[in-house]
Amino acid sequence: MQELKRLLAGEEDAALDLAAAQIAQIIDAGHSSAWVLNRLDDLAENFEAQLPSPSAEMSGPDFVAALNAYLFDELRFTGDTANYYGPQNSFLHQVLQRRAGMPITLSVVYMEIARRLGRRVLGIGLPGHFIVEYVDSQWRTYIDPFHGGKLLSRREAVSVVKQATGIDLTPAQEQHFFQPASKRDIVKRMLRNLQGMFV
Repeated sequence: MQELKRLLAGEEDAALDLAAAQIAQIIDAGHSSAWVLNRLDDLAENFEAQLPSPSAEMSGPDFVAALNAYLFDELRFTGDTANYYGPQNSFLHQVLQRRAGMPITLSVVYMEIARRLGRRVLGIGLPGHFIVEYVDSQWRTYIDPFHGGKLLSRREAVSVVKQATGIDLTPAQEQHFFQPASKRDIVKRMLRNLQGMFV
């Protein structure tokens, strides 16, 4: 669990994909994270291979539309609404195998595939929910991987918080919660989710 420990210690150069994969070792000390990294590599490579032109040449909207179609229509990644609090939704290898998970793990999958393709996708840790934000020099949007990659405006994302928690975010709270989550923040939230499942 070395990478996970590094990230929790504040070393932001630690790899998010490896640190997140190592969370499973808390339950299964013999679990290898190599499969997770290879699977994420394969997903990125397979997506790239099926495109009519290199992904680097695509506009932001076209890239997001294509990645959403690949992950959520073709591969059928989905939010696990039937067993939302099941521990399998916090283990990245099981999320990749089952193609189902909770908002934060599906977001990590989305972020890490995009990163492998040179795109900037940030985690946004909202109260009661987790989404991502695609950002490039010409376009940005919020994306909800738990709900099939639905594109959201800021107002729509605030409404998601209201639906999930009943909280009306103040302008100050909105400014705070829409700041990109650090890699350390992401794994800490994953660990809190897992802890809550066993308490």
